[in-house]
Order: sequence, then structure tokens, then C-alpha cells
Amino acid sequence: MKNRFFIVSLLLLFSTNSFYAQTALTSSMMPLAGDTIHYRNVMIFSGDAELSGANYLWDMSSSVGNRWLADTFVTVTSTPLVYNVAFNNPVFPKYKASCASKQANIKIPLTAFEFSNIYNYYKLTEGSDFSQVGMAITVNNVPIPIRFDNIDNMYNFPFEFGDFDSCYSSYSISIPSFGHYSRKQTRLNYFDGYGTLITPVDTFFDAIRIKTVIQARDSVYIDQYSIPIAFNTNTTEYKWFAHGFRGPVAQISRVSGQGSTLNSFKYRDTPVHSTNIKEDEVLISKISPNPFHDKLSLTFSHSANFDLQLYALNGQILWKS
Repeated sequence: MKNRFFIVSLLLLFSTNSFYAQTALTSSMMPLAGDTIHYRNVMIFSGDAELSGANYLWDMSSSVGNRWLADTFVTVTSTPLVYNVAFNNPVFPKYKASCASKQANIKIPLTAFEFSNIYNYYKLTEGSDFSQVGMAITVNNVPIPIRFDNIDNMYNFPFEFGDFDSCYSSYSISIPSFGHYSRKQTRLNYFDGYGTLITPVDTFFDAIRIKTVIQARDSVYIDQYSIPIAFNTNTTEYKWFAHGFRGPVAQISRVSGQGSTLNSFKYRDTPVHSTNIKEDEVLISKISPNPFHDKLSLTFSHSANFDLQLYALNGQILWKS
């Protein structure tokens, strides 16, 4: 009888630990240098993102994406040398990043300024947290590393169902001949659900969901106009993670600010020719006329052989080559 009680107790203990292991966000779900995660993106998502809970079924199978995206994470040493001084330096262990992610270039309207070679720098501390420690930009050929004054602690581990945490982060930068820019934000994380996620291409039976609310204030001062500008944005991200995958397997993003709200949905997928997809790559440089009736002309940014598909906003294929 005692042996039977002991065995049952062990089984209960094992099943309890297994439950928490399956429903916890851990450091093994974070991206590492060398990872490239491909997504298909739905620019307009109309579903109810708030629905969640324990043992929940999220069915996103009808939200078919019509645009490819890729999140690529590289070693810090592969980024520009000046950036390495800030983010791969033992003198500053707090900012010694474990990987970096290249971002799309930014052209500032009404100015001659272009931000290029933009990288976000992340630090993964096993079993502890995943943080963005800074970023780096090149402005008109001048490289500028930016170590955050207050580091953005994106996730703490382990993070379990029902958990909540928050983080305040900030940074500021003075750009010669341009002006000043600063950002302050508060990140709120909620572990609000676990269960099964169905995307148009896959089913994840052990999915967990993290809801993140980012309340940010951006301040810009452009010397040329001598006018300070400040604006607030609220971003809500619903990210699904699954064991055995690094980085989110799906994500809904809702950005609100200046009287408008944008909703999008992306899910993990594997393209046929993955080596040809770059971060936020735009293959079509011109579409005319817009709007059109019976004929449409496309101008491509470079020469290649393409398979074309025309989608409606609801994901329905209207035409394919």
C-alpha cells in the first residue's frame, strides 16, 4: 500500500512538473545568432485577438498571408566594427549582446537624412531574461551605437500561465546636423493563454500566448525647423510560442496612434526559395495605374523569375501566374 502511494505521488509530481514545463515561456524559445525565421503576413487582420485562456483553441487557418517577411539574427561580430565597441566589449558586460537583428533603412521625410545599417542588439541570459540592450544606426555614413539608458527587459524566465510583469526602458540620441531623438516606453507582459494554435500551414498543440502592451512616447527635435515634436503610440502584440521553436510561431500586432489603428497577423512558414527573401524586402517598386480596372502594370526592383499570385484582403487568391 505504501509503495502504491509512493508511485502515485511520483506520478503526480512528474505530471505537475511536466504541466508547468509545457506551459512556461523559457529561454529555449528565444532566437539565437544564425536563426532566420520566415513569416507570411496579413496586412489587415479583423479577428478578435483578445480571446484566450487555458486549453484554448486559436483557429487562424483562414487568415492566409500574402506577403513574405524574414527575421534574421546574426552574430554581433558580423555587424560593423564601431558597433562592436559598444555591444561586444567586456568593459561593458551589461551591454554585451548575444545576437543582433538587422532592420530596414529609414528615410526621414522633408530632410536629406537617411538611417541605414540599423541593428537591434539582444542579450539572452540563460534561465533569466531576454533583453534589448541597445541599437545602432548609421546616419549619412556616420555610425552611431546607442546603448539604452534603461534596458528593455522583454521577457523573464520562467514565465508561466497567469504571470504578469512590466519594464520601463529609455534611450536618447543626439545626431550631428540633424537634432535630437528620445524614446521612453513601458512594457507590460501577460501570460494569458495556452492550448492549440492552428495557422494556415501548421498546428501547434503546445502553444503558449504572451500578450504585450507597449506604451511609448517619442520626442524629436529637428535643428533645421527648430520645432520639437512629441507623439504617443500604443502597441499591443499577441505572440504565440511553441516548444521546439525559437522565436514566435505567430503574432498579431495592433498599433494605435495619431487617430489610426493598424492590425496585422503573421505566421511561421517555409518558402520554396528562402534564400531570396530578405527582411521587409519590396520586390515591386511600382504599381500602376492605382486604382485599376482591367489592366495592371508592375515594375520590379530587380530582374528575376517570379511566380505571381494576386490576393484579396481576406486572403482569397484572385489570380496566379
